[in-house]
Amino acid sequence: MNSKEFETIFNQYYPVLCRYAFSLVKNKVTAEDIVQEQFINLWENRYRTSISSYSAYLFKAVKNKSINYLQSGHYKNIVLSDPLKESSKITNCTREAINHNELQQLIVEAIRKLPPRCSYIFYLKRFEEFSNAEIAKKLSISVKTVENQMTIAIRKITAFLRVHWS
Repeated sequence: MNSKEFETIFNQYYPVLCRYAFSLVKNKVTAEDIVQEQFINLWENRYRTSISSYSAYLFKAVKNKSINYLQSGHYKNIVLSDPLKESSKITNCTREAINHNELQQLIVEAIRKLPPRCSYIFYLKRFEEFSNAEIAKKLSISVKTVENQMTIAIRKITAFLRVHWS
């Protein structure tokens, strides 16, 4: 991987991974630190490993780092009054994080299976938070086409999740 490819991957996944990490650790700075650490690791090991899916690799790495962070207890600034009760909360939080990650990976896989244009429109709408009008202007298509593509994307993603998510 050269620096241009890395920059492309970073720009594509950094915001999404930060939101994902935040959903797990509930702290913006920590989430950003976790994601940045994974990108540093990716860059430092770029010649040692071959990765077939950067998306899957990065989401899994961020999930694991987030779970390690939650299990370490470093996020607690107070003394635990009831260790068993707090341990149960952490375990539940970890299970929720794992379930959330599995669902997130299925969603990423479902998005990857969309037709390229549909996938790109979905990405712009959901992850880059463009409006339908902005997407239409950017791609030189009608707003109605954007709406239709989003409907198709949501239907296909939902159908994929019904089959693969138990």
